[in-house]
Amino acid sequence: MAEVDHLLPVFIPAMRLLSESMPSIKFVIPAASDKLYAHIEAGLAEAELGDLATNISLLSGKSQHCMAISDTVLLASGTASLEAALLAKPMVVAYKMSRFSYAIISRMLTTEYVALPNLLTRKPYVPEFIQQAATPEALASALLTLLTDEDIYQETISAFAELTEQLAQGADLKAAAAVADLIDNALD
Repeated sequence: MAEVDHLLPVFIPAMRLLSESMPSIKFVIPAASDKLYAHIEAGLAEAELGDLATNISLLSGKSQHCMAISDTVLLASGTASLEAALLAKPMVVAYKMSRFSYAIISRMLTTEYVALPNLLTRKPYVPEFIQQAATPEALASALLTLLTDEDIYQETISAFAELTEQLAQGADLKAAAAVADLIDNALD
């Protein structure tokens, strides 16, 4: 719920900006539970979407299906970013939390990337926007680049296909190494 409260007010204006550049674009929002569905639905209603409402579909569950049918994905950092990578979906990651939580976490973790695909590939294939950097303009711009720059789009898909292959050949070791690196960085 807190994640939705922090990100929906940024995601909606980003969707509005994208729809201005690409009027035929459609947005699909999966809700992990009925409670979350009602919460997102209320947030969308509060936003007074106007014409944008016709371009948004809110679904109960089906997050993998939503990712699979999408050209790009906008999501919060977390395991969903790894799911999107395994589906070879170019994505943009945003994350916002309370200032207090961010002040604590940012002092504990010193890592170059936060998105799991970037941590595993050790390259920034996923644009990341954390806290104040997660603005509607930044998110819309990054998504528009992924949707319109065929070279970047294909490079990302190829990198994710390679990541999927690597994970299939030793997923436990690769994941453990990534976690160990995070822990090492937090202790430094």
